[in-house]
Parts: sequence; C-alpha cells; structure tokens
Amino acid sequence: MESITFKEAVSKLVEGLEITIDDSIESIKHQLQKWQASNDHTNDMSYKILRISSLCGEYLRSVNYNNLESNIIDELWSVVDRYIADYEFHKIDGIYDGLPLILRLRKKKFYALQRKELIKNASA
Repeated sequence: MESITFKEAVSKLVEGLEITIDDSIESIKHQLQKWQASNDHTNDMSYKILRISSLCGEYLRSVNYNNLESNIIDELWSVVDRYIADYEFHKIDGIYDGLPLILRLRKKKFYALQRKELIKNASA
C-alpha cells in the first residue's frame, strides 16, 4: 500500500466529481432537516415523558399515595424505563395516549372500593 496523505486520498476519491455550491447548500439543508426532525422527536418524547410524570404525580396525590396505587405507578415507570432502554418509543406513545383514561378509571375504582370499605366498617 502506498503512503499518501489524507488530502491526496480525498482528492483521488473526488476526482471527476463536480460539486457545486448549490450541491453543498442542498446537502447542508438536507442535514439540517434531518437534525431538526430528530430533535423534534426527542423534544416530543421528552414532553410526553414529563406529561406522564405529571399525570402520575396528580394521580398519586388524589389517592393519598396509597401503597397499592404507588406500586402500580412504580410498575408503570419500570415499563417506561424498559421501553426507553429498548428504543421502543412508539410504545411510550401508547402509554401517553391511554394514561389519562386509565388513571380516571383507576381513581373511580379506588374511590368505589374506599366507599365500600367505609360502608362495611360503618355497619360493623
């Protein structure tokens, strides 16, 4: 293998190629668009994770940090962590989309069980 400089190697590789300023500008625009799309997705995912956190915090406050409910939320975060580690961001989208309804239904169930327990204790 002959010993040539990096500059010489690049010169040989691009020999015969015509690269215009317009080509360079288009290439840069393309790279910026790719970066922007990637950045938008990251920001979107950050927002969704923060919103999931907010919903979970509100829910736990509403059930007075009940141990069972806290354990359920802890399990949810284990799942979210696993999805992040496995780059399964679309699954986080599913949690984000469904969590408000799920937590409303859980809260309804929690309060129904609380009422049932109060009635049971009152009649005992």
